[in-house]
Amino acid sequence: MKNSSPQPLHLSVPISLSPGQQLTHRLTNQDVIEMVSLGLSDDVVIDKIHATDATGFDTSVAGLKALKLAKVSDSVIRVMINPHGDTVMLSSPAAAFPVVPDNGMPEEAGVYSVLNGKPTFLEPES
Repeated sequence: MKNSSPQPLHLSVPISLSPGQQLTHRLTNQDVIEMVSLGLSDDVVIDKIHATDATGFDTSVAGLKALKLAKVSDSVIRVMINPHGDTVMLSSPAAAFPVVPDNGMPEEAGVYSVLNGKPTFLEPES
């Protein structure tokens, strides 16, 4: 008598990812150095950092030294130190008053928050 119990069915299902479904990759110092060496602008590099959920930046003194040797700007390094920060921290009071008004920076003193890469004035509370 033959065994009439069903045999297990083994299926292989190929899985492919669409361009928007890439596996999570932690953005590292080396990634930033490569973007800078490609000649990408600071704005593009900063936008990429802001758009990346997972970062693994080394901002130790040795990491900062390697970034500067690779000609990464201070603006990019500041974002690497605080990749998902909401407020702009000015390095000096003079930084609140831009010398060139057409550089995207606010022309008036005040408290600003960065939204989508642009400073936005925060109204004072009454």
